[in-house]
Amino acid sequence: MPSFTETVLPGLYRSALKLTRRRGALTLGRMNARAFPQGQHFRLPTGNWFFLPPDPHFFGYLHGHESHISQLIAQLVRPGDTCFDIGANIGYFTAQLAALCGSDGRVMAYEPDGSNFGWLQRNIDLAQAAGHHADAVQAAVSDRTGRRKLVRGSESTLHTTIKAEDGDPEAIAAVSVDEEIERLGIAGPVRLIKVDVEGHEPGVLRGMARSVKRGEIRHAIIEVSPGSQAAEIDAILRDWGKSVAALRIWRDGQWVPSPSVDITSRSDAVIDFA
Repeated sequence: MPSFTETVLPGLYRSALKLTRRRGALTLGRMNARAFPQGQHFRLPTGNWFFLPPDPHFFGYLHGHESHISQLIAQLVRPGDTCFDIGANIGYFTAQLAALCGSDGRVMAYEPDGSNFGWLQRNIDLAQAAGHHADAVQAAVSDRTGRRKLVRGSESTLHTTIKAEDGDPEAIAAVSVDEEIERLGIAGPVRLIKVDVEGHEPGVLRGMARSVKRGEIRHAIIEVSPGSQAAEIDAILRDWGKSVAALRIWRDGQWVPSPSVDITSRSDAVIDFA
């Protein structure tokens, strides 16, 4: 029988936050972290185990973080697929992708922050114990292999990277999607690349241009912010021409075909490639 922490507690949190229109989430997160000072395990929407560290900023994962993304990847990903999770954090979507890809598929997760990477590896160990094929790489992802500087946000889910100066002792490793596909010897198409890198999404896209134009990637999910970042993404997609079949933005509870430059607030977008 499912335990209280597996199903009942997350459901109670979802109900409470629905009633309050998500007000009080941080308070609940702090209470939950105090109640489980060693962290806790719970079941993901895909049914597999996930470890939640005792940090209130990860609380959203327990009560249904970005459920529209979980629902979308469940529609797109099938057993045997290969997927990339870029900016994987502690592995919330990595673990779901691994379950969907199954034992014959493969998930590559990229996370540059050392603390996040440790928790990510723990959740990948859980996925592997369930017979799923997932691997973690401690690196940033950008337009080319090299070095970048990690800029830490107020929360561990808000870290990003910027160009590193020559000789910077704090620079970290960076890779590109194009080079990783070649390094890993991936023969078939990558079904889905999920990108959440807090503003460096255009750099990641530029680093997968060759693979896109070769037809080696089927879908990408990215975050888009209005203004210069949206304009930069729009220019990249126009440069890719017929390789891009569609761009859909999450708006008013649905995925709506729309140019990235039309967004008025930070949004998720899915790119379908030809």
